[in-house]
Amino acid sequence: MTKAKMRNQKALAQFIYIYWAKTSGRSKLKNIQHVVPLMKSIEHLYHPGLFSSLRNVQCRALPFDDLDNFGDIPPSGMEVEDVEAIWWFVASRTSKKHLRARFKMIVQSYGRPFDCLSYVPISDNHGRGRYPRGVILILKQLLKPHTAILTSEDALYIQVGIWHELIEKAFQWIPTKVLPRHLKAMKLENDLGM
Repeated sequence: MTKAKMRNQKALAQFIYIYWAKTSGRSKLKNIQHVVPLMKSIEHLYHPGLFSSLRNVQCRALPFDDLDNFGDIPPSGMEVEDVEAIWWFVASRTSKKHLRARFKMIVQSYGRPFDCLSYVPISDNHGRGRYPRGVILILKQLLKPHTAILTSEDALYIQVGIWHELIEKAFQWIPTKVLPRHLKAMKLENDLGM
C-alpha cells in the first residue's frame, strides 16, 4: 500500500470521526475512544491496523468553548453557526491570493477609523478555531498594522466593526444557490434592501 493511499485512508477515518461527533452531539470529545468500534467495523475494507494509530489521539478543544457563542458577537440577524458557515463557504470557493486582494480592498475602503475598543476572540494565537485558519491568518497579516487585530498569549482578537464588515462582504460573495435555506432568505432580504 502506498503512503498516499494510507494518508487518504487516515483522512477518511478522521472525517468519519468528525461526522460522527457532530451528528451524535458529542463535538466536545477529548479523545476518539467512542468511535474506535465504528472505525474497526470498516477497517477490513481498507488495511488491517489502519486505525490502530488513532486510538490515543487527543483532540484539541476549540478556543473559548466555555463562553456563550465562543465569545463572538455575530452581526444582527445571524447566529455564530451562520458566521462559521459563511467563512467556510468563502474559504472553500476562493483562493488565498484572491481572498487577500478582496480583504485588502475592504480594509483600505473601510470608512471608519480603527479606534473601536470592542474586540471579540476569533481563534487561538495560531489561527486555529471555528473559522478557516487560512482566512484568519490573512486577516491577521492585513489588520495587524491597523491595530484592528490583537494577539495575546492564547488568543487572537478582532475589532467588532471591521469583523462585521468583513462578514457582510463575505456573505455577498457567496452564490445564493449554495447557501442553506435560512441564509438564502437572509441574502434575498439583503439584496432587496429589507
